Amino acid sequence: MILLGHRTEAMKITSTIIPLALLLGLVACKPEKPTHHRVKERVVSPAEEARARQEAAQSGKTKFTEEQLSTVLAEGKGVHVTMSDMMNVVNQMPMEVRQRYQSPERWPELLQELVAFQILLREAEAEGLARDPMVLHTYKSAVAQRYLKEQANQNVQPSDITESMVQEAYEKRPELSRQEALLHAFIFSSDKAEQSQAAFDELKKVEGDLQLLSYRMPEQIAALGDANLGVGESGDGGFINEEGKGLREGRQVQMIPTKFAKILFESPKVGILIGPNHTDRGYMFGFIKSHRPANQQKVSEVASTIRNLLLKEKRAEYRGQLEAKILKETGLIIDEEAFAKAFPVQAKPSPSKPKVIIPSARMRPIKLQHNDMDKRRKMLETTIQEELKSDE
Repeated sequence: MILLGHRTEAMKITSTIIPLALLLGLVACKPEKPTHHRVKERVVSPAEEARARQEAAQSGKTKFTEEQLSTVLAEGKGVHVTMSDMMNVVNQMPMEVRQRYQSPERWPELLQELVAFQILLREAEAEGLARDPMVLHTYKSAVAQRYLKEQANQNVQPSDITESMVQEAYEKRPELSRQEALLHAFIFSSDKAEQSQAAFDELKKVEGDLQLLSYRMPEQIAALGDANLGVGESGDGGFINEEGKGLREGRQVQMIPTKFAKILFESPKVGILIGPNHTDRGYMFGFIKSHRPANQQKVSEVASTIRNLLLKEKRAEYRGQLEAKILKETGLIIDEEAFAKAFPVQAKPSPSKPKVIIPSARMRPIKLQHNDMDKRRKMLETTIQEELKSDE
C-alpha cells in the first residue's frame, strides 16, 4: 500500500511536471466518487511487470491490465485517484518529461502531486473560482488549441515525412546535426569563500590524479554533511556545454553559471583544478574528467531526430493554415468606419522642421568644458552671454 507523506513540497504543483490543463482533463472533470472504499493494494506479478516494461519500451507508453488500471491508489474527502488517472498523466506528458516517471519508483511522487492537485482544486471550487471568467477563458482556449492539435495529428502523419525530406534538411540545416562540445566536470560550490578554498587546498594535494580527484571530492562533500556543496550527484556534474547546461532526469537544466562554464572550456585540461571563482551561485572550483569536442554527426545518426522535428514543424504549419481557413470561411467583415468611431485614434502630428531654441534669461547658461579650446564653442559661449545680458 502506498502511504502519502505530509511533505510541504508535495503540495506544490509544478508546471514543468504536471501541466494544469492536462490534469483538469484527466482528474478534475470527473464526478466525485464515494469515499467509503478502502485503498486497495497494487499487486503486480513479476511476469506482468516484465511484460508491461517491455511494451512500454517499444511503444513509449506504460501499459497495464484493466484490473490494474482500476486500482484505487488514494482517496479521501473529495479525493479519488486510480492508477488509470496516474498513468494517463504519465502517457500524455512530453517524452523528455515522461522518462522521469518510467520507473515505478518515481510513481509515489506523481501520486502525491495528483492528490495535492485535487485538494487544491476542491478548495478553489469552494471559493467559486471554477466560474471565474479567466478560468473559463483558459478552458476555452485550451479546447480550441486541442482541436487544432488533434486535426494536425490526424492529417499530418509520420509517414508524410519522407527520406528525401530528411536528407534535404540534413544538408541545408547543418545545425540539426551539429553535436556541441561537452565537458564532463566535477564541481564544488559553496556560499562561503573560506569553505571553498579549504576544500580546494585539500584536493590540490592529489591534483593530476584523476581517479583520486573523482573519489576525494564526493568524499569531502559527504564529510561536510551538505549535498548542496556538490553540483549534480555529489559533485559529479555530468556533461556540461559551454552555456553551463546539462541533463538532469532527461531535462536540460542550468547546472552551473555560464561564466564559470566558459572558464572551464578555456582550460580544458583533464585532472587540473580550476578556481575557486566567485559566481552568482557561490564560490566554485572544479576539474574536468573528460571532454568531447564538437562534431558533425552522420545523417544516419540524426535521421530520427530530424524526422521528429520535421513532423512537429509540419503539424504546426497545418494548424496555422487550418486556423486561417476557418477564419476565412466565416466571411468576417470588419466595418472600419464603425470601428474608428468606437475606438478613435488620435491623429499623428505631421512632421515639422526642428525648432531653433534661442537662449534667454529663463534658461540656464551652457557650461562648456574648461579644456575645450575650439573656436566655434567660444563663439557660441560669447553669443549666449551677450543674449543673457541683453535680456537683463
